[in-house]
Amino acid sequence: MLALACGGLLPRPVNAQERGIYLDVSYQRSQPPADVQAEPGNYLSGAVSVRGGSPRLYGQARGALGLGLGSGSPRWGELSGVGGAEFRASQGLAAGLAVAPFLLAYAGSDGYRAWAAMIQPFVSVTTGGIGALLHGRAWYGRSSFELPAARTGFGESSGSRAERDLRLTEASLDAWRYAGSSITIGAAGEIAFLDSDRHWGLRTWLRGQPSNRTEMTGSLLFRKSPARTEAGFLITASYELDPNLRLQAAVTRTLTDLLLEAPQTFSAAVGLQLRLAPRSASAPLIAYVSPPALVELGALETSARPERPVRFSLRAQADSVLLMGDFTGWAPRVMRRDAERGWTLEFRIPPGTYWFAFLVDGDWYVPEGPAAVADGWGRRNLILVVPGE
Repeated sequence: MLALACGGLLPRPVNAQERGIYLDVSYQRSQPPADVQAEPGNYLSGAVSVRGGSPRLYGQARGALGLGLGSGSPRWGELSGVGGAEFRASQGLAAGLAVAPFLLAYAGSDGYRAWAAMIQPFVSVTTGGIGALLHGRAWYGRSSFELPAARTGFGESSGSRAERDLRLTEASLDAWRYAGSSITIGAAGEIAFLDSDRHWGLRTWLRGQPSNRTEMTGSLLFRKSPARTEAGFLITASYELDPNLRLQAAVTRTLTDLLLEAPQTFSAAVGLQLRLAPRSASAPLIAYVSPPALVELGALETSARPERPVRFSLRAQADSVLLMGDFTGWAPRVMRRDAERGWTLEFRIPPGTYWFAFLVDGDWYVPEGPAAVADGWGRRNLILVVPGE
């Protein structure tokens, strides 16, 4: 059950920027493995996260509360954060550093508490629709839990707290390829050192975007440790009900948590993510101008909704083209190939001023033109101005 409280602790990739304030509410059903003396549990949790950044910087703070449904069920609270910076040496080569502290309190039968911090250097290479990421992680922290009360000749004594250091070192190599316009496949090998033990792991994943509103991911997990060999899986799906509301579901068979020693668990969860505060548009950096010839924005239409439909088009000889910008939280969105317009994708975007760019076969690409400006971190972005009614 401890694994449920730790699901949001691991940091997101630094290059997956999202901006805004988010509320996540979820219901989860957990089934412990046969060798763990615990009953299946039902849990309700809520989390608020604040995310911000740019194409080169990223930061997130998160607070979460969880409640087990049923008498005697555990409760937990968590505070965590992650921040990072990326430095680009060339068009397809980047390096960076991320840090992630967290504090966890678990009010179960043993009153588990833990705090830890992580540092993660990384190097990434992308070219021709293929990418690779080499990164290491070093965790250091401390945990404690209550020992059961003991009976002595003088009666029952209160339990004391046992403490232990949390130290874990990991290294992994991820590789992926954009397989078509809406599918990404990847694999990763990793090694972890815990005390004097060495743990080997393998991950494979398949990520698809059947439509602009739907995303699905499937992953297989394998780990070989001195004491055991484990296998697991993770299946997630999300559907955008509204630009600020997303339905999410997940089914997972976790591996043993090496840092916190949480056992394997099978669980299914469903929840909603509400964007409480979308990023407000800043003052226009330049006057509205026609986009470069290679970028064709569709005509804006009057609508009762505050958003305007905007069509992005890019003519490029490529295996895959992705679009990212303020309006996607700098998360890449797959563009679809059109025989007449090239690569296209349509969004409904509120009036304001935004930055955006393309990933062409994994490489950052911005056509030259008056709407292309430097972002201050060695790259150029395009400016999009969506006028109001």
